Amino acid sequence: LPFPKWKSQLNVGIKWSYAGILSEGSYCLNDTSELRLTDEASGFQLPFLYEEQNMAAYTEFKQSIGKKFSLTAGLRAEDYRLKGKVQDLSIIQRNYFNLFPSLHTLYRFSQAIVMTASYSRKISLPSYSPFDPDMAGYYDSYTTGSGNSQLKPNFVHRTNARLTIFDYMQISVDYSL
Repeated sequence: LPFPKWKSQLNVGIKWSYAGILSEGSYCLNDTSELRLTDEASGFQLPFLYEEQNMAAYTEFKQSIGKKFSLTAGLRAEDYRLKGKVQDLSIIQRNYFNLFPSLHTLYRFSQAIVMTASYSRKISLPSYSPFDPDMAGYYDSYTTGSGNSQLKPNFVHRTNARLTIFDYMQISVDYSL
């Protein structure tokens, strides 16, 4: 929604996504041979059903102040639900509600020299396969692996300051926590 009289703009949006993944488990039972037990009659197959659902809404406000300064502020709200089952046993049940703010500023010293600064909070989620208990195995005498149902998301705060000269030379400082 543009507001030309105030040199500002408001953006809003929503997003919904769903993923359902079925992994037909097969185990090597920590055996170094190439033999894999995949016969359902053997009882060593445990299908892993992974489901995730993400509902998000965002708003972003942009404001120009004079000809040299502009500001963009945003907020995203996200409801993330994760389920994982092996047969009828639930091994993962997570619900996360988080807010992710962002702020971006721009100052034009001249047409050729621009300074920007920004802050944002981000999330990084594991993909489905690290949760899968079927990922357990003995790969060689130094390497084994196992699914981990206790994995949690990683949150990052990012800041950045950048000076751009003539659109091709940049000096920047980035920090993430």
